[in-house]
Amino acid sequence: MGSLSGRPGGLVGVAVAFGVFRWAMAAADARLQDRIGDGARATVTSVAGFGSETVAVLVFAGWALGSRWAGAGVLMGVAAVPYLVVAVVLGWARLGERRRAGEGGRA
Repeated sequence: MGSLSGRPGGLVGVAVAFGVFRWAMAAADARLQDRIGDGARATVTSVAGFGSETVAVLVFAGWALGSRWAGAGVLMGVAAVPYLVVAVVLGWARLGERRRAGEGGRA
């Protein structure tokens, strides 16, 4: 449970999660650049970068506000919830794509 454990060893879970997150961001950036044409690549990646920075500022503001009522472990756990939701949704979407591809091959 990472930071919710309240023990120093919980930081290992936080570090692993952060590493996976950074890897996912790099993979998403690479996929985005691969799908965008040369003429729009700089603009699209700039807008995507602006969006991610805006979300980061909002997360920092939420952390500051939440720190009035909760400790760092609880805030870290709460901050992990959106990532978990996105991972589950994307996993289901990918599973659905694989199933549809498998059904199309059987006909």
